[in-house]
Amino acid sequence: MAPTNIALEPGQTARTDTHTPYIELGDWYIRVPDTEGALHDVIIPPGSTVLDVAADGTITTISATAIYTLDNTGKVLSEKNFEAPDNTSKYPTRVWLLDDTYALLAWDDTERVMGVLNTETGSMLFSGTPRTIPTATEPLLVDKEAKTAAIGATGIRYGTNGALIDLPSADLTAIHGTTVYANTNNGPVTMDLGNPEAEPKTWPNYRTEDPAPVLVTDDAVYLVATQLENTTVYRSNREQ
Repeated sequence: MAPTNIALEPGQTARTDTHTPYIELGDWYIRVPDTEGALHDVIIPPGSTVLDVAADGTITTISATAIYTLDNTGKVLSEKNFEAPDNTSKYPTRVWLLDDTYALLAWDDTERVMGVLNTETGSMLFSGTPRTIPTATEPLLVDKEAKTAAIGATGIRYGTNGALIDLPSADLTAIHGTTVYANTNNGPVTMDLGNPEAEPKTWPNYRTEDPAPVLVTDDAVYLVATQLENTTVYRSNREQ
């Protein structure tokens, strides 16, 4: 199927981190696909922001005190109250889905606040004051099985002993369990979200002047040869 190009006007943004992508039009309007894939405009409850657009077209939005579930036309199907953290008075500045149950919320009112919300119960697991609020373009890394995440300068544990953890400035690349992998000006590092302070841990890099490794296994010998700009791996079977 050929891709469909959609021109965005000034002030409009496309969001792709929800189950179904949609377009923010401003003034409480969004543009979402219907069951046939055709785009149509929907008005969401004023004073709320989109939390998710599900594959079936159901829309979830969140205000300063309530979670709304809408159908594909914008009709409110249900409304659930939740208690926002202290020092917040408006709907969240930014929202991210951690998994099908939990969402990461950020406010930037009188002070910076981030917290994790259980969208099924409406309860806030915890909240805190991060060093910075992540931008809309920073990637969110999530390990759903371990219930850990990282974005910008913030690490998140949203399972047992949930917490926000300040991360040093780094280019985050992956997360597995409580380990965050990142790149810095001094090379690659790992950071452990299991510790109160996730200090970066470095390890020696492979250097161009290091000799090529020679690997011998039960069934073959592997040789790595570097010639100018090309690196070649050779395999020689023990039995031809």
